[in-house]
Formats: sequence, C-alpha cells, structure tokens
Amino acid sequence: MTRPTAIVTYLWEKHLGALDDFLVTHPVDAVVVDAHHLNDRLHGIVERHGCTLVTLQQKFAETAAFRDTALTAVGDLRDRLDGTEWVGEGMVASPGEIPRLRALLSEAVGVHVPAAVMLLNALGAIRKVYDLKLFVTSEDVQSMPKVATAWARARHIPSLHVAHSLALVDPYTVHAHLVADVLAVYGDRGAEGYLDLGIEPHRIVSTGNPAWDVYSRLRGERSAVRERLVDSYDLDPGLPIVTFGTTHSGRMTASDTGNAHRDSLAAFLAAVAEMEQRGVAFQTVVKDRMSNIGIGDELLTALLENSGVRQRVTYANDDTSEWAVASDILVGVDSNYLVEAMLAGTPAVNLIGVGSLPAPPPFDGASGVVEAEPGELATRLASLLEDDDLRARQLDLAARRLDHYHRGGTDGLATARVAELMVSLARRGRPAGPRPVEPTAPDIPPRSVASSVLRRALRSVTRS
Repeated sequence: MTRPTAIVTYLWEKHLGALDDFLVTHPVDAVVVDAHHLNDRLHGIVERHGCTLVTLQQKFAETAAFRDTALTAVGDLRDRLDGTEWVGEGMVASPGEIPRLRALLSEAVGVHVPAAVMLLNALGAIRKVYDLKLFVTSEDVQSMPKVATAWARARHIPSLHVAHSLALVDPYTVHAHLVADVLAVYGDRGAEGYLDLGIEPHRIVSTGNPAWDVYSRLRGERSAVRERLVDSYDLDPGLPIVTFGTTHSGRMTASDTGNAHRDSLAAFLAAVAEMEQRGVAFQTVVKDRMSNIGIGDELLTALLENSGVRQRVTYANDDTSEWAVASDILVGVDSNYLVEAMLAGTPAVNLIGVGSLPAPPPFDGASGVVEAEPGELATRLASLLEDDDLRARQLDLAARRLDHYHRGGTDGLATARVAELMVSLARRGRPAGPRPVEPTAPDIPPRSVASSVLRRALRSVTRS
C-alpha cells in the first residue's frame, strides 16, 4: 500500500512563501511541523493546498514509552563524564576547570537528551505513516532543528537548510558546519565562509532571500512609504532621516565583548550629537529588534540622558523593510540590514570597532557600504547627507555589487528560486536549477586555510 506523501518543515515565517510555491508544483498530502513553528500564515498555506497539518508533538504522546530509553542514555553519558577521556585538547585552561565543565555538561545532558529522544521517536513514527519527500529548515544551530536535520540526512531524506541570514562573518562555533544536504544562501558572499570550512561547492546554492523579495515592490513605493512613516511616527517631512539598526551580542565567541548593543548605540548617539553641533539638519530613528521590546527603549532613554543629543530620537521596532526604503541613510553594525539598504537603494554605513574585537571587514570596498569607526561616523554621515555626488557614487557601487550579496538583486524571484530548489531535491535528491555558488577567487583552493586568509585579505585591501 502506497503511503501518503509529506514534507517536514522547520521554516521560519519569513521563508514560508517558498513552501507555498513548492506546494503548487509538488503537492503533498501532509505538512509536518514542530508546533513552535505554527502561525496563521502556515495554516493558510496548508489549507489553501488541501494538505493535512501534522505536528511532531502529536506523536510525542505515542512515544512516551521511550522515556526509559532517554533516562538510560542520560545515565550512560553521565557515567562517561565521570572519567576524563572526553576532555579534548584546549577544552579547559587547566585540569582544575574540569569539574565545573563536567557539571555544566551533565546539566545539559539531562535537558537535551530526553528532548532529542522524544523528537527522534516522533520523527520515526511520522516516517512509518508518511513517505517523506523533503526536510527543510531555516536553521540547524539550535539543538532540536539540528537533531531533526541530522535524522533526515541519515535516512536519505533530501534536506535543505535555507540560511536565515547572509553570513557576513565567517561561520564560527555552532555555525561552523552544514548538517543538511544543501544550503541555500542569499548570494555568493554568504557562501565564502562555508567554502573555507571545506564544504563542497555543489552543496551550496545561491538563491536570494525570500523575505527580501518585498524590495522589488517597495522601491517603487518609496514616497508613499516615507509619507506613511513620517505621519505614523510624527516626523518632519522636510528633514532627511538617519536610521540606526541596532545589533545584539550572540555571546558565542570570545571576540564578542557582550556589550555590542549598548556600545554601538552609544557611539551612534555620540555621532548624532556631533552632527548637531556642526549644524547638520536631519532627524534620527533608532530601529530596534523585536526581541528587544521592553528593554530597547529603556536603554535608549538611559543613554540619551548623557549623550548631548538635543533632538527627539524616534524609537521603532517594526516596519523593518519600510525604514530601509524611507531612510536617507541606514547605519548598522556588520548587519544584514545593510544588505537590505543596498536592496532599498539607500546609502549604508557600517559602524565598526564597537562591541567586538577587530575582524575582517564584512563588506568589500566595491559594495558601496561606507565603513566608519566611532570617531569617523559623524563626518561620514554628514558627507553622505550633504554631498550629492558622493551619495550617487556609493549608490551606484551598491547597485553594481548587489548580486554578489543577494542573488538577482531586486528581481523579486528569490522565493521562486528556493521553491525550485525544494522541488529539485524532492524529485531527485540533488540540486538543479538555481546556480551553485562559485568561489569568489577561483584560483584559490576553497578548502585550504590559505583560501580563508586570502579572501579576508582581499576584502581588507579593497577597503583601503
């Protein structure tokens, strides 16, 4: 008897357009999802295509008998921790730190192993009922999506990781791998770090970001978008808008000082105060992350008290794409938001030297993205506001280089390309259609350490 077909998805909401397009070309009987990823958009897509929506959690109750297996696995792993053979070179600075590391690992084992066993058995139960055509996820870093991705690949179920951001910083620690069969990156720039890790080029496909297809429409609506935001946020329609996109500390590497949010915002406000002293006419928006609701505005208020800034600073945590289009300058910190500025046709400034230790520049000199250290930021911003020729040159550079950072530029077809890749994998188990990435320096072996060094050097040279 033929089993009904299904796809397992851990896609974030911003990538669901690709699932919608996929189901048009490659219908399945069921869509399997972790309940934490349920949202109105997913419900609408499943209903529109006549699929059955199945959550992994529905199978958890059926696998309760496997709790003993989980407890046994936890006990076995903790027994292994009692020794020291698991301690690898460089894991601890001194033998005296082993007990503390052992305690941390033992605690983590008790949390993650039972959850992983439950998930694996739920996936196994799903597989007995459905013919799984594809596994697709927006990340394979967090523990459960990583476990699910590894499970799919081990069982030869075609798996696709749609990158949730453009890797402007070389992948490190938990990011330094590719669990899925194939990785869809936004542009060739996002593949460089993975190539340097030794991941085969045929496993990386440049598609663009489905969430950024919106810029093909928004660019043509710039005046209307700006008018709406000016009205909604009570801004001055006659003054240029300088927007700062906040950053955060991931705390997953020693190069992260942990103070990136505060320090970069303080540096930006210092530049605002300096421009005011110079008599530059502009207004300021701080575009925060949704994750900072409740704390971001409090931090801004606290920093403003001693900043010397005289103007009202507008705080916002939504309308992300709209601010990129409506602003006259967008400032960020090694951020994908600056790629969105390139897509929006808005001059972009990358604030460097704040919140993290020195690193290779994320944007090359041909990108049109202006680099500025804190002491230079006011001058760079003022020049872009007052020098029309400079502004035009930077925008022209960005337009010429955009495809390197986002496949297809503003053609609005990233969703279609990701869907095409999904169909190709579901039908053949290998990518076809959208272009595989090519190393940016073809004469440099992509797997060598020299590759990484030379790529970084090339980006640094083009900035000088």
